Amino acid sequence: STSLATVPSTGFALSAALRTAGVKLTAMIMPQGYGSDLLASAPAVAAAQGFYFSNQLEPLEANTPATQLMAKRLTAAGEPNDPGFAESAAYLGMTVFARGLQAAGASPTKQSFIDGLRKVTDFDAEGLLAPHKVDFSNYSPADQCLWYLQLEGKKFVPVTGLSPICGTKISG
Repeated sequence: STSLATVPSTGFALSAALRTAGVKLTAMIMPQGYGSDLLASAPAVAAAQGFYFSNQLEPLEANTPATQLMAKRLTAAGEPNDPGFAESAAYLGMTVFARGLQAAGASPTKQSFIDGLRKVTDFDAEGLLAPHKVDFSNYSPADQCLWYLQLEGKKFVPVTGLSPICGTKISG
């Protein structure tokens, strides 16, 4: 198997070149590409068949209160489709920003925002990172959790059910 730390179009081209060269891979894993932006492109869907995609947030396919809230908020903000990579990353950033503003007090300043966010020890992006919690007081996570999905037809199918795969940080 190969994990491709590239944009999807580069990963698809590399995959096609490897197939043409006769290389048989067990799996192609991409850190980007999960989402409606890929599904909107018929050539991308064709190129990505069978690819695995990692996702740092709980996928919409989980249909949990956290994913329902994200979908509702994105719809209210004018995003008519399920989020793509960019929308998911932006949503994650905005949940951090909102939590920092809450922790900054009634009249936030730059310094009260920073100080307040550093006191947050249980950030989970409103459930989208669960079971993982981020501690901003000392951001050096001991583990990381990712969800994996495989593109089958025009759908992303969770590989490990609706649970993430979590790994411990390797030091050295």
